[in-house]
Amino acid sequence: MADNQQYYGSPIAPPPGTRMTARDLSSGGGTPWRLLIASAVVFVLVLVIYAGMAFGYEPYINGQIANQDAQLKQVENEVSQGSQSADLSLFSQLYNIGQLNKRHVIASKLFGELEKNTLPSVRITNVQFSILSGAMILAGTAPSWQTLVQQSSAWEQDPAVASFMVNSFKSGSGAGSGAFSATVTFAAGTFMQN
Repeated sequence: MADNQQYYGSPIAPPPGTRMTARDLSSGGGTPWRLLIASAVVFVLVLVIYAGMAFGYEPYINGQIANQDAQLKQVENEVSQGSQSADLSLFSQLYNIGQLNKRHVIASKLFGELEKNTLPSVRITNVQFSILSGAMILAGTAPSWQTLVQQSSAWEQDPAVASFMVNSFKSGSGAGSGAFSATVTFAAGTFMQN
């Protein structure tokens, strides 16, 4: 048998010059038949699955689609054209209000910033605020230059403030008073609605 494998590459190949009988074929050649039967079973399964999909599942899905389309048509017919137009107008208005609300500036936050960052010894006498630029010009009095430096530090430590700049400072004639002007620039989005 080893000689047959060496020359013919198969353990079932007959030696040269011999004939195979029916008994030899039934006992030694089972592997190709088993492979053929397994392939036929897989092929039949694929055909059955395809037939089930094509003749069972596809009509079911098409029926479900038709059912949903009929329900949509029924709802569409129940809602009048005027009602659809009113609903669309209401939705559009609500959407626009939402968009405006996102861009709404809350200027009342300015008072909280003033109160939080102004030292007790500093008096604010005038405030000009530009919503577009986010800049606020302050005018007021401070007892001394050192107090104004402390005030500057308080504003600069606030995360909502992008910059603080003293425009002018004039010492007053009396002790403990001096007029100043300063510009506070707030970070973008500080006064926007969250």
